[in-house]
This record gives sequence, structure tokens and C-alpha cells, in this order.
Amino acid sequence: MQFFEYSKFRESIVTLGRKGSSFSKAAKDAEALVGRVALEQDNPLKGYKSTNNGETRVKNCIKYDLCGRSRLVTIQTGGNCFLLYVGDHNAVDKWLDSHKGITFGLDDNKKLVEINSISSVIGESSPITEDRLRQAKKLFELLNEKLFDRFIDAAPRSVQRAIEKLTYLDEMSLYDSVCELDVNYKQAIIDSFLSLIKGDTKNSVRVIKLYLGDIKPVEEVDVETTIIDSEFLKKVSVDSAQYPQLLRKFAENSEYKEWMLYMHPDQEAVAFADFNGPSKLLGVSGAGKTCVVVHRAIYLAKKYPGEPILVVTLNKPLAALIENLVKLLVEPEFEKQIQVQPFFKVCQDFLAKFEPKNIKLYDDVTWKSGEHIDEVWREYYRCELGNNDASILHELHDSLISKKINAELYIREEFDWIRSAFSKRQRNKYLGVERKGRTVPLNERFRKLLLEGLAAWENKMTAVGVTDYLNISTALFNHIEKVKPIYRCVLIDECQDFGNIEFAIARKLVNEDVNDLFFCGDAAQQISTKHQNLKAFGIDVHGSRSKKITRNYRNSREILELANNILIENMAEQMFESDDFEILDPEYTSFSGSNPLLLEASNLEAEISSAVTYVKSQLTGTQKACICIAGYSQRELEIFAHKINFPVLSGDVDISEQNIFISDLEQTKGFEFDYVCILNCSEEIIPNPLVPEDEHFRELSRLYVAMTRAKLELILSFSGQKSSLFNNVDDFFLLDKWSVYVDENIRHYAKPNKISEVIHVDDVETENPFEMIGNSFLYRKEAIGLSNGLIELLRQRVNGQGGRTKLASGSYRINSWKNISTLFSDINNRYAFEHKINSDLIQEIKQLEVKISEAKP
Repeated sequence: MQFFEYSKFRESIVTLGRKGSSFSKAAKDAEALVGRVALEQDNPLKGYKSTNNGETRVKNCIKYDLCGRSRLVTIQTGGNCFLLYVGDHNAVDKWLDSHKGITFGLDDNKKLVEINSISSVIGESSPITEDRLRQAKKLFELLNEKLFDRFIDAAPRSVQRAIEKLTYLDEMSLYDSVCELDVNYKQAIIDSFLSLIKGDTKNSVRVIKLYLGDIKPVEEVDVETTIIDSEFLKKVSVDSAQYPQLLRKFAENSEYKEWMLYMHPDQEAVAFADFNGPSKLLGVSGAGKTCVVVHRAIYLAKKYPGEPILVVTLNKPLAALIENLVKLLVEPEFEKQIQVQPFFKVCQDFLAKFEPKNIKLYDDVTWKSGEHIDEVWREYYRCELGNNDASILHELHDSLISKKINAELYIREEFDWIRSAFSKRQRNKYLGVERKGRTVPLNERFRKLLLEGLAAWENKMTAVGVTDYLNISTALFNHIEKVKPIYRCVLIDECQDFGNIEFAIARKLVNEDVNDLFFCGDAAQQISTKHQNLKAFGIDVHGSRSKKITRNYRNSREILELANNILIENMAEQMFESDDFEILDPEYTSFSGSNPLLLEASNLEAEISSAVTYVKSQLTGTQKACICIAGYSQRELEIFAHKINFPVLSGDVDISEQNIFISDLEQTKGFEFDYVCILNCSEEIIPNPLVPEDEHFRELSRLYVAMTRAKLELILSFSGQKSSLFNNVDDFFLLDKWSVYVDENIRHYAKPNKISEVIHVDDVETENPFEMIGNSFLYRKEAIGLSNGLIELLRQRVNGQGGRTKLASGSYRINSWKNISTLFSDINNRYAFEHKINSDLIQEIKQLEVKISEAKP
């Protein structure tokens, strides 16, 4: 007899074992059964006693008594046994009621598929009131046209017409339209269209194919037939001998991690494969790529006992999650073999050997003053504390802000691009290279200035004793010849955000061999500003070693449809420029859920207060929620989360110990939450209007990442005008107000501060803009978009001194101004400017005064 395990079977063992007492013993009996099957013992069910009463709810069902009034549910037919469920008496009854009419069949790919008889569960007189598809389409339009035509061909034309009119609200019309058909045909039509109403298109197709004979009933499948694992059933193999240990570990830990570690056959096919060289897994969001990485690391540790396996990612919170999952799953004797680290930590460890005197330099918080790297960058860029090294960038800064671009952000990202592409010795190549992913043209002069500015920034970090992670990669690359392969295998999760320098270091960490490098990523989630070219550093992933998973397992159809349509509607050509990664079309999940919500509030404070109140009211048990706030950096949200006493999603937080988290958009990568609220999705916030329009794709990717973290419910929130990213996708969300979902009497929270409002040492954004000199004012957001003429006037003539020349006529000519306020004051005295400032510039100055005066504090 062949044994197959149903997808939820091991979960039912865990649930039963948690009840303790005799139920725990029953769970162990079920674990032992799996072990005997895996070890291919004769008659693994020997000694199990079937229940006295037969079972009619599921065809070919045999139940077995276990201790503690527990039951084991199986289907046995044709020499095949399907292990479906184990639980106490009441739980088994509920399970059988909810799976009434379930059957299995073999499709044309030799895979076992599950077919659910929806009408058997609800009864012909009980219309469905939950789990609806909620789409305006006619139901038959959800099916393949040829398959539908074959299926409906035998029905009278009157029945065909009636069926073609059905929508998701027409259960009773469905029953009425087929009442005269023969019982089997009638049952097939009802089950297939009830499935469509529930949003389960896959089950609908399987019902039709079973009726048409395209799927072979399981009763007709004999033991000699070669059967391939599917998402519903997989053969219990020798690899499953360790299931008892695995299940006990699951029982001791939170439910959050259980489902993150369950693998489907297409995931297993990659996780447990051997590749003759570097390999790559491309997977859509929700495809379980991180799950594959965890299982593959353990597989390789067992395959190469005693040899170190490295798992790396750029994201600190994700690295912490992967480490926890590995520890949860791996057997104690292999745990020390597997190292899980953020990539910057790997570089830090090497630099501790190569530059032991400089180890304090390589951290993102300075060891001298406690400043974060973001604060040090602003201090450097704005020429504060007497350091004017960045003044070399003024010309480029002025050029960019005149084009309505946030120069401070753009230049920092350009520094990242340069460092990701070239070592220090190779940076002269930057002067003539095509900057993939960067759309603002930069001539050779500006590129030379950028290289000088970058060198000064690196010197600043060294002087202060602080670094960013790309500086660490660059520092290690200076010692690349000293880096020796110390790992047997290296696995890189979210590799789409790695750059050339990081790929080069990864290549040096492991010898060229079978299963040496494994890359895992998704181009739709690429959020970094980096240059990528795997082949440039000797990493050639042959097509035979490049795998894809397009099935999304995490999100409901409604959530994924919204996220994917927002991605498609706003996708830029630059998203297709990578030679190593590609955008994949996701295969939608078969389950339906709540429609995503787009909710409006009066301001960001109201958004935050409403979101916190809402998720607190919705969460039950071990469910998790994440409140993401667009338009803020991770550092700014860390400070905010600390003030309101919520954990921020970071590498220092154990997600199993909390249930509500604060995060920016990109730190959610790799995580999964029951509820996700994304706030500040307003026009002028996302996409950032001060980023070149052709580079909005990175913000689009960040939003896509955050949206696809949601399993059960997704809420998008805005104040003022909603983001333009939501244009043309109205059919995929419900637009409403927060006041409909939360009471007015809620706890109120303030909004986060921008980092400029948090720093108190010489930071120009904390000062009154009217009192600023021109150089300082040109770093403010109000300066972005000014004309070249006004920018030059502010930089050259609003210089903190003020000066005037007495003319022969007795009047005065103003040469310079002490601050912005004196400029505005004098501009109204026209006699002082009659021939020195043209009328267009005077009008622009007056408009600037109004803009600053009306700006919110």
C-alpha cells in the first residue's frame, strides 16, 4: 500500500498534541505511524482498530480509534491510503462535516488533486453568505472558454443561457436553473459554480475535469501507478522518518512559525535538489522563498556534515527571522553548522581580522557619540559643525533641486550605486559607464564631483567612527585577495538587492563546487539603488540551474489581485533592465478573503490612531499585525515606535513575542502578517514627487512588498488626496473612511518626526527658515523646484552679512542680505531693486515667502 499525507495532516497532529494528557499520547501514536510508513515497514496500520460506525460523509473513508477518544481519518482505495486528519472525537466530526464530499483524483500530470463538493457541505437550501469572490464578472467568464463549452455542451440551451447570467450573488438561481438535469450532471454544475462564487476557481476546474473524465477518480488509480506529489498530497517517503522530532518541535513553538515552514512540492523540488554550480530561485511574492532557503540550508548541512553553511541577506530583521526558523527546525547536531547573518555582519567579521584596529568604525551607530549613520550623513551633506567637504557638491545640488529633485536623497543613492558597482581602484570607470536604473543624466564634470564627494563622505565616516553597510562591503573588497573560502555552501535570500561588490565577496566565500552558491529573489521587490551583473564576477547561473515558483501561497486572491494590478499599472521600463532577475506573473491562490480597504482620515495622526485601534480589536490568539508608515525612514520610525511603546520591526525583535509591529515599507520583506495596515498612502508622499518620475519604480516595489505581507486583511490609508498609484485599480479595493470602522473615542497618537526634527545640534531644519542664510535654506524642501536664478541669488547673496552701496542719487543698492527674512522685507521696497532683480525673479521670491508662511510647522 502507498501512503500519502494530506497538506494539513501534520498540523492536526500538532493541535491534538497541545491538548496534553491522553491526547498527547494519541498524537505520538500518529507520529509513530508516519515513522513506520517512512521506514517502509510492512502494514504500518497493524494494531490500529477501525471504528465501529461507518462513515458516509467522505467516500472510502476509514476511521481508526486512538486513545483519549481520538480518531485517525483516512481514505483507502485502490491500494492507496491517504492520511487526512487526526483529532479528538468532536474535532474529527467538525472536520468531516466541513470536508463532506471531498474526493481525490489523478490529473494528466500524474498529480493527485483534491476536489471539494461544496454543495455537500452547505446543502441545496443554504445559500453561501461568506467567502464570496465579490467581482462584477459573470461567473462563467472565470473559466477557460474551451473547457466551459465542453462542460455545458450537454445542457439544454435554456440552461446554458441561465448559467451564463450567473454572478457571485446568484446561488438560488443556480439551483433553479439545473433542477431538471440528471443527478450527476446537476451535482457537477452546482459544485463548480459554487466554487466560483467562493473564489475557488481551481476547485471549479477540477470538478469539471472530473466530470469530463480529464481527472481520473482515485478509486481507479492502482498501486502500480506512478504518482507525483501535489500541493494537497505528498507521498510519505524515507525523508519523513524525522517527522516525529519535527512535529514535537512545532508543538513547543508558536503557530506563527509553523505555517512559515510548511513546504509544498514545488518548493521541495528546489530545496532538496543538487545543482552543479551556482543556482537561482526566482519566485513571486508569497511563493515561500524564505521557507525554501531555511529547508535548503538544513538539507545541505545534513548532506555535508561538519562543513559550515552560510545564509545571508541584507535585511537585518529578515536575517533574525531566518535564524529563528532554522533553530526551530534543525536537529541539534546540525545547528552549529548553519550560520545566518546579515551580509554586513559577515563583512564585519572579516574586517575584524584584516583591520583589528578599525573594528569600531564598522557599525551603523558611531561609537564616539551615539549618532546614527543617517544623522551623520545629514551633518556631512549640509556642511555642519565646520566641515565643508560636501560643498564640492553644491553645484550638482543646485542643478538637481532646480529640476524638482531631492538632491540630498538622490546623491546619497548615487553614492550607493557607485560603491555597489566598482571597487575604489575601479571608480574611474564610473566617468563613462551607463548607469542602469538611474535616469537623471550626469555629465563627466558632475561625475568627477560625485567621486570627490564620495571620497570625502568615506573620510567623514572614518573620522566620526561610523559606517553604512556599503562602506563595510567596500572596505572588505579592499582585502578581497585575503578572503578565503570558508563555507561549503552560501545561500543568499533577497538577492535582487545585492550589488556587484557584494556578489564578488560572496563568490570568494565558497569554492566552485556542486551546490556552492544559491540565490533567491524577486525582481518585483528590488528596492535598492545598485548595479548588478553576476557574470562580471564569475557567477554564471546556467538556465538548467535557474528555477521559478510563480504560485503565491500567502495572499488571498483579493489582496494579490490588488497588489499585482498596482504593480502592472505603474511598472516602469527600468524594472526590466536586469539581466539576472525578471518580473514574474504570479499564479493566484485558490482561496478568497476580504476585499482590501482604502480608508481616508483627516490627517496622519488620525490614520495612526485608527489603525492601532482597529488591529487591536481584530487580533485573536497568536495573530500578527504590522502597521507600515510610508514617507519615513527606518530610523525615524524606530524613534517613533519607542515613544508610543510599540516594537519596531528590526533585527533585535523576536516576532513571536509580540503581535503588533511598526515598520517602514521595506523592512517587512520576508515576513508575513495576518493584518497589514499601510498608512500615509497620500499624494505627495508615495511616490515621492521629489524623486525622478522614471525612478518611482523603487517606491512601487516597496509598496508591493508591504502589501503582499498581508495574509487575511490589507488596509491602505491616506489623508488629503490618495496616491496616484491607486489610479485605475478601483475595482480591487473598497474606498471608505476610517470613521466607519473605528469609534471616535479612541486613543490619539502623534505622527512621527522627520529626522531633522529630532536632531538638535546645528540642524538647519530645526531652525526658523526666515532666519536662515541661503546656503542653509537650499537644503529645505521649500527650495526644491526653485529656478536657477533664485537658487544662485540665495546661495551667493543671502550670506549672513548683508551689505549695500550708496548711490549718487542718495538711495541705496542692496548687494546682499543677512537672512531670508531681510530678503523678503527688502523685496517690497521696489526702489532698491529697480534695475538689479528682474520682475520674474521678484514674483518668484514673493511666491516663496507665501509658500514658507503657509507651510505646516
